[in-house]
Amino acid sequence: MFLNAFLYLDLKVSDDHLVITSQDSTAIKFHYFWLRDHCRCPACYNHSTHQRNLDTFSVPYSIQPKECSIVGNDVQVVWPDGHLSKYSIPWLSTQSFDSYSNRVSAPTRILWKGKPESVAHVPVKSFLETEEGLTQLLKSLTSLGVGIVEGVEPTVDFTAKVIARVASPQRTLFGDVWEMKPSEYHEDTAYSNQALKAHTDNTYFTEAAGLQVFHVLEHKGKGGKTLLVDGFRAAQDVKDEDINSFQVLTETSIQAEYLENGQHHALTSPVLHLHPITGKFRQIRYNLYDRSSMNTVPFSKVMEWYQAMGLLTKAVSDRSGEWWLQLRPDQILFVDNWRVLHGRSAFSGTRWVAGGYIARTDFLSRARMAGALPLDD
Repeated sequence: MFLNAFLYLDLKVSDDHLVITSQDSTAIKFHYFWLRDHCRCPACYNHSTHQRNLDTFSVPYSIQPKECSIVGNDVQVVWPDGHLSKYSIPWLSTQSFDSYSNRVSAPTRILWKGKPESVAHVPVKSFLETEEGLTQLLKSLTSLGVGIVEGVEPTVDFTAKVIARVASPQRTLFGDVWEMKPSEYHEDTAYSNQALKAHTDNTYFTEAAGLQVFHVLEHKGKGGKTLLVDGFRAAQDVKDEDINSFQVLTETSIQAEYLENGQHHALTSPVLHLHPITGKFRQIRYNLYDRSSMNTVPFSKVMEWYQAMGLLTKAVSDRSGEWWLQLRPDQILFVDNWRVLHGRSAFSGTRWVAGGYIARTDFLSRARMAGALPLDD
C-alpha cells in the first residue's frame, strides 16, 4: 500500500494524530509526537549513522502541527515553532506497527529434519573474493542455520582468514581462533575424545556467540563425525505437541555455568527465546552439560520444567532429525549457534580441529548489509 506515488491519498488531522488513507481505504495513523520525533531533516537526524540529533523529550507531548499537507510524494508538517518536517509516503507506509510486524514475520527460515537439501557449499575463491559468494553463505545461515566453505587450505591461518571474511572472531576464554588437539587442554568436555550430544555453546555467556566455525585440519583415527540438529525445528515440535510445555521453556529461567582457570561464567535465562513482537524463534539455549543447580525455579514449577525439557530433549534426540557429516580438511563449517545444535561421535587417534566464534551482533550486521536478513530478526 502507498507505494505508488500517484494513488489518491486522504489526509485527516485529528486532535493528537494524523490519519493517511490510501485509495483502497487502507489507513495508517501516526501520533503528532511520534511524527516530531521521527523528523528526518539533517538538523534532527543523521542519515549517515541513522542516529537522532533531536532532543525528543524537550518536545511537549501535546504538540500539534500548525499545518499539514501532501506535496508530491511527501507529507509536509509545519510545527508551532516553524520547523518543517517532510515524510516520504512510501517510507511512512513501512513505519506502522502492522507494517513492521508483517515485514519481520516474512518467512526467511526453513525448518529441517535430517540433511537439509539446500545448504550452501561455497567455493573458497568465490567466498573470499566476491560479494556473491559471501552472500550465498550468509543467506544459507539465515535460512537454514548452516553453511559450508569448500576448497580451503588445512591450516589454522586459513581458518582465521575465512572467519575474518564474515567478521572479526569473538574473543572468549578459548581464544580468538581456538584449536582442539592433544597439546591443547581445557576442562571443557569438548576437549576430550568422547561423544558429545547435541547442544549449543556458551549458554553461560551473557550473549552466546552468534556463529560457530569448525575446521577439521587432521584426523588420524576413526569416528569424530559431526552432528547437527535444527533446534528451531525441535522447538516447533514441542510447540505442536504441548503448547503449555513450550510456554514453560520460554518463561522459566534456569542457570548455566562454567568455571575454569580463574574465570567463572554464569547466566540465568530461559531455554527458548522468542522475538518480542512477532513471536518467531530467536534463540535456543540448549546444553545439558552446562546446566547448573536448579535453584532458580519455585518448588511448584520444578517438575513442570523437567517435563517440558524432557519433551524438548526427545525432539532434539529424534534420529530422523539428525544430520551426521564427516568434515574434511578442505571444508569449513559455519553454524548458527543461536539455532543449530552441534555434537560429535566419539573418536580414536589424534584429531586436530580449529575454529572460532563470531559475535551475534557482528553476524547480523554482516547479513543485513548483504541483504540476507530483515532489519530486526
